[in-house]
Amino acid sequence: MPQRGDGGSLLPPSDKPVRSNILTDTEWRRIGAGLRLTYRELQVALCVFNDQSEAKIAGTLGISEHTVHAHLRAIYS
Repeated sequence: MPQRGDGGSLLPPSDKPVRSNILTDTEWRRIGAGLRLTYRELQVALCVFNDQSEAKIAGTLGISEHTVHAHLRAIYS
């Protein structure tokens, strides 16, 4: 699979679903690929899209709030 310069994959694996009530998994994967997001960055973006706070995202994904914030910085850049 192609890699970004930082080692993250360009597109989430198709066997890992991305959940949203508005867009399909395929649509989210296209968005992620177009924005060159890693799978985890795409998960964080989806949580933001679903109006979750950084604390809620951290709990949902099992990561620290600091890590969520780092992913958000990467997404926004």
